[in-house]
This record gives sequence, structure tokens and C-alpha cells, in this order.
Amino acid sequence: MNKGMLTVGIIFLGLIALLLLQILNNYSTGSELDYYLLKETTDAAMEDAIDLTFYSTCGVYRMDKEKFVESFLKRFMNSADAARTYTVGFYDINEVPPKVSVKIDSLTTLSFKAGDNNGNETKDVTKAVKVVTDYTSKINETSENSNLLKAFDKTIGISDTNPAHIDVKIAFKVKDPNSNKTVIVNKAQISEDADEDGNPVEDVDSIPDEWNDGEDDQDYENVAVDYFDLSLLKYVTKAIVTENGKTKT
Repeated sequence: MNKGMLTVGIIFLGLIALLLLQILNNYSTGSELDYYLLKETTDAAMEDAIDLTFYSTCGVYRMDKEKFVESFLKRFMNSADAARTYTVGFYDINEVPPKVSVKIDSLTTLSFKAGDNNGNETKDVTKAVKVVTDYTSKINETSENSNLLKAFDKTIGISDTNPAHIDVKIAFKVKDPNSNKTVIVNKAQISEDADEDGNPVEDVDSIPDEWNDGEDDQDYENVAVDYFDLSLLKYVTKAIVTENGKTKT
């Protein structure tokens, strides 16, 4: 390599290093492992999306927004834990100067067991009437007593943390071809109780895994499923036809 080409190569690499130093990024996640995965993925995706041609022409660093998102998602899917469910949010993606804010939330993918009308476990979705998970049990705690629900404190009133609660996400696909409108009653109930040590306890005013109106270890929600048709109407207001060199309208 001659000296001219070598000098150009060194300058080019210097510009790349300077560019990476000028890139601004912000990471937000709730897990240390997720943080490093997010940081590495974001840095690499931003590097992929830098438009060097734009810089050589205009002297300004520019990041292609669509290329960044595409590269980020591709890299993230190749590295993410298949046993976890991720929610990825992109905020404040700025092309000039390159700047991104990315947030991810992740949860361990839940394991559910389906039961039929007789209380037996089934893998046939046509017979399943309920699903059960031990996601909120003692054995699945991510930290000491993280799944322990404290009693409602009347002295401080209702808030985001009082009464204590744990969210369990589950999705269903509804098929109902015979009705224009359906109301589904979605019920949730505590199936087992345990103390902070994982030992069974007796609920003085409710019976776990048994639906009795008025008990406080259960709740329900009516979900309305609307049915609608999609139709397309197209009107031809003018037609232009050319035949043998003659145009007709």
C-alpha cells in the first residue's frame, strides 16, 4: 500500500472512532443482563446505521432511522433469551446528530397447565376451560418474598401498591363465527395459599380453587367481543379507452 492510501485509511479509521464517541444513546431496562444485551445491541445497530456517504458529502454525521430499527431488532432477536418475553420501545430516535433512547422490559415466559370441566389436565384446547400457573408461587420468586402479597393496609388507603398485587399476562384468540356479539366472562382466582416460607396456610374467609360468590380471592371481568365485516366499495366515475389510436371516454 502506498503512503497516500495508508494516510487515507488512518484518517478514515480516525473518523469512525470520533463518530462513535459522538453518538449519544440512552438505555433503560430492569435487569442487569438485559442492560448489557441492550447496550451492545444498540451500539452495534447505531454503527450499522451510520451513513458514511452522507458524511463524506456533507461533513455531518447522520444515522438512518429505519436501518437502525431494522438492525436493532435483527441483532436483538439473535441474542435474546427465548425463555423470556420482551417488550421493546424506541424513543427519541434522532438522525442528526445520531441519538437514540431504547427501553426494554422482559419477563420469564409463563408456563400454564390447562384443565377441563372435570378438573383434569388436558392438552386439547377444545376441552380446556381454565389455565393454571405457579408463576406467583414461592419457588418462582426472583428475590426474597417478591411474590408475597401483603394484606390491605386501611390506614394508608388505596394506591398502586396497596392492596398488593401481581400481574400475570395471558392472551387468547377468540373464535365465534355464529354470533355478531359475544360477552366472555373472564375469571381469575387464587388456587393455592402459602406463607413467606412456602408453607400452606388457611384462608379464613375464602376457599382457594373454588368459586363462591362474594369471596375476596377471586374476580371477574366481562369482555365484549364485537364482530364486524370489512367491505370495499369502488366506484368508477370515468373510463378512458384507447382503441386503434382513438380515445374514448
